[in-house]
Amino acid sequence: MAIVNPDLDPTTIDVTVRNGEGAILKQSKMTLESFRHQAFSTATTWPETAGQKGSIEFRVSGDSLGVSALGLRFHPGGSFTSFHTLSNVDWML
Repeated sequence: MAIVNPDLDPTTIDVTVRNGEGAILKQSKMTLESFRHQAFSTATTWPETAGQKGSIEFRVSGDSLGVSALGLRFHPGGSFTSFHTLSNVDWML
């Protein structure tokens, strides 16, 4: 996964990791400096996600322009696909 801050100011991102049933597995914060990106493996950053289906929600508040994210899924055989991302969606149970 990769996430980028396109804003002039640093931004703090609230992260909520949910399993396939919508239960919260982990909540944390990450900070991105201005015009920076961070690329990572979700299973390394959040071990709770390894072998799980679910979602990861990124929320930015305040006057920030927000963040952009790209998710990729890799297969050991070499193929890969991208994830669909949604913006401004309220999680509803």
